[in-house]
Amino acid sequence: MKGLPQMAINKLTLPKIKKLKFDPEGPKKIADGAGLSFVLRKSEAMLWHFNYRFDGKQKTISFCDWPTTTLEMTREKRTEARRFEVPLDL
Repeated sequence: MKGLPQMAINKLTLPKIKKLKFDPEGPKKIADGAGLSFVLRKSEAMLWHFNYRFDGKQKTISFCDWPTTTLEMTREKRTEARRFEVPLDL
């Protein structure tokens, strides 16, 4: 991705996501890279989160649930959000 520092991105695959198990201890967060994470909650909700910094503070945008929002769609949303020099504070 243009404009991003060199880091591992697109680490998740559909087979990896399908193999993930819920943790009864609490939420489980699996990084895809460049601020995007897949979150499994005790309530069995599976969500996409995008973390970024705004005004020196970490913020999170939720990109809907999985499988409603696919891995490819979520990566496109991450790329779109990264196009802003300073992400919008939604």
